[in-house]
Amino acid sequence: MLQQLLEKDNHWSWLLDYNIVNDDDKVTLADFWPLGWGDEQKLSVNVKAIYTQNGEKALHALLDEITLAINDADFFFQRRNQFINNYHQQYQSAWLRLPQAESYTRGKSNWQQLILDMAQNASPYLLFFNRLAIESTSIPQSEQQPWLSDQLSLWQLYNYLPESNFLQQLSMQESVWRRFI
Repeated sequence: MLQQLLEKDNHWSWLLDYNIVNDDDKVTLADFWPLGWGDEQKLSVNVKAIYTQNGEKALHALLDEITLAINDADFFFQRRNQFINNYHQQYQSAWLRLPQAESYTRGKSNWQQLILDMAQNASPYLLFFNRLAIESTSIPQSEQQPWLSDQLSLWQLYNYLPESNFLQQLSMQESVWRRFI
């Protein structure tokens, strides 16, 4: 019966709706940007738990169980690869909605908190990009959407700056030039 269900349905979207991971683990705007309690309750922009690393691990575990229960391993292997590719595309689309959260920051106290966080190197953008880099490690580069590939490249460069003394050298050269001017 399971094999018949898998053969009839080409998308297997029911696997993503299946409660294999606790949705309390979803990622919300409030995990990064300062939002008032009322705003957080009204906004439905979030990344479902199935589109996190824990969700992907649970999904692979479920697919492994199905593999053991199915008779035609070759059929299932091909369909599984197609499903995972589609899943990775949905995964990226889910994460793409969060960076637009800045427009939801309202109220003087929320903006003050945002500016204070940025001044203390706890920018919501840096927190988001760090989390995005961690959460997207399982997506092969060949499957990355252009926006994700660009963001991961920028994040890699950002992390490289403290290790290089580029900024320090630039600052020293600037002070040398100021003496001559």
